[in-house]
Amino acid sequence: EAYDLFPFFQAVLKSHLPETPDNPYGNNNDNQMLSLYGRWVLPESGFEVYAEWSRDDHSWDVRDFVTEPDHSQAWSGGFQKVVMATSHWVRINGELIHLQQQLASRAGRPTDIYYVHDAHGHTNDGQLLGASVGPGADAQYLGVDVFGKSGLLGFYVERVRRDDGSSIAVAARQDWPYRHDVELTGGVRQMLFVKDLEINWSAAYSKRYYRNFGQDANNLKLSLEARWMPGHAGSSGATSPRAKLDR
Repeated sequence: EAYDLFPFFQAVLKSHLPETPDNPYGNNNDNQMLSLYGRWVLPESGFEVYAEWSRDDHSWDVRDFVTEPDHSQAWSGGFQKVVMATSHWVRINGELIHLQQQLASRAGRPTDIYYVHDAHGHTNDGQLLGASVGPGADAQYLGVDVFGKSGLLGFYVERVRRDDGSSIAVAARQDWPYRHDVELTGGVRQMLFVKDLEINWSAAYSKRYYRNFGQDANNLKLSLEARWMPGHAGSSGATSPRAKLDR
């Protein structure tokens, strides 16, 4: 059967999966992922918007999906807008990520944490696949980058609420108040073109409330990087943004 040789051809609804003595309800340990992605780009106005919605567990039938579409769901969305000024470009970009658990299940089933479906999780050789904020997280990001002949100067702010599922479990197990592990970060970064050299530096300060559901913590991050690219003078970046925009 196709669903045995190629699991990604399985039916979307569990009620349509074949019944077996070991698995009469389609509740096997495989991840059953479904995602929808869309992107809209307007080159003339320098605007882009994108969004993705995903689920980590199939619905039993249409009624189940209609009444509880938020079961095991996650979503993300973002935008960027580029404005041309007299001698430079300005880019504004933002992103929202929502991986937190939904409300208590109305169908009586356990509440799933996205990226942690049964005992598997979304990893490759122990490295997380997906959003870097991790399971059960929620994040917001807003940044501004200015591109010019000499390079790039950017600023950003970010808020991350981490692993809310563990927060609930810790509070219940240790009789603690319900605490959220939340990190606020503000940073600045710059890329300089000096002849054949590309110099990158960044500085960021983070305030983390209830780190790992314990004490508050502060963190200062500094980085410096230099690359030598013979024959690639920095003036080539005057007409278009450079590709290296990692944060």
